[in-house]
Amino acid sequence: MKKIDAKKLIKYEDQYVAFKGDKSSVLAFGITIKELEKKLDKLEITNAIISYIPPIGKSLSPLCQP
Repeated sequence: MKKIDAKKLIKYEDQYVAFKGDKSSVLAFGITIKELEKKLDKLEITNAIISYIPPIGKSLSPLCQP
């Protein structure tokens, strides 16, 4: 099972991505989960792995300060 190169995911940062079941390619992507779902429905894709690609170089959790 060949997985997609992480460097190729940079263009999807801060978006939701639907991967093929074996994680070898991106089927669709969207800024919101609703947008992605609409694209998957239009493409008649019913079996995909959905993931969020966080912004590169940014923290998703707040920094703790004393």
